[in-house]
Amino acid sequence: MQRFFVSDVHDASAPPDDPHAAYCVAWRINPHMQVGSTSLDRARAQHETLVRALVASGADVRRHPFVRGCFDCVFAKDNAVLARTARGRRALLCRPRHAVRAREQAARARSLARHGYQVDRARHHLEGGDVVRAGGALVLGHGFRSEPAAARELAAWSGLEVLALELVDAHLYHLDTALAALPDGTLLVCPDALAPPSLRALRRWRRARRVVEVARDEALRFGLNLVTIGRRVILAKGAPGVERALASLGYEPLALELDEFHRAGGSAACLVSEEHRFEAARSSDAA
Repeated sequence: MQRFFVSDVHDASAPPDDPHAAYCVAWRINPHMQVGSTSLDRARAQHETLVRALVASGADVRRHPFVRGCFDCVFAKDNAVLARTARGRRALLCRPRHAVRAREQAARARSLARHGYQVDRARHHLEGGDVVRAGGALVLGHGFRSEPAAARELAAWSGLEVLALELVDAHLYHLDTALAALPDGTLLVCPDALAPPSLRALRRWRRARRVVEVARDEALRFGLNLVTIGRRVILAKGAPGVERALASLGYEPLALELDEFHRAGGSAACLVSEEHRFEAARSSDAA
């Protein structure tokens, strides 16, 4: 059973009028962000629909508490890379580029420890949204949030091959907005998001069974920011081309309304942190 973490969208123990205790767009650190544009009621309903879809698809869903004043903490993927190994559960706690995201990391480390993870800490700028699992390897995007040196650190920690790709479109600032990996080895990619040498490297990568190109407008509607559970693929509404491509490959797309989170620059994949099965994960301090 695949395990996912999500974050609460608000702190239910806080007073209803506490402006720091619930998801909203309070700053602008990516081009999608629209300050003050969200509805908490709609965001809460959309988030719960996503969680129900994950559970109905057979996932084990765990929750992190909302971190007061850290409004982007709902994007649980960015906090850490999670692994289940023969030596137990490990978490590589990420080092966000922006201070407003770094503030939530101490609380996330405590939450992961409570869930039984040994928490290692990244030395280089690394964000979970830049990490995509592709079969027995990882792909790391760099350029806007994560730095190239994080690829070596991630490879040493995970024991897996890591393909590093340079991102060049600020609207597709995390790799998981520009590339998705399917269980059969298919990679869906927006070619406009990658530097030409990186796109060439991806096309000839031995681990890619096939590379399917996706139009930029569908990537901008978060069509590639998806979650796979077996043959079920959960994604946001608004990317019919991606849905058709998934169906043609034998997958079952489930498109959900997630526009309240698009206003902050994230969607389905950003909202969940998946635990991956690695052969081994080593302390980053020893990498």
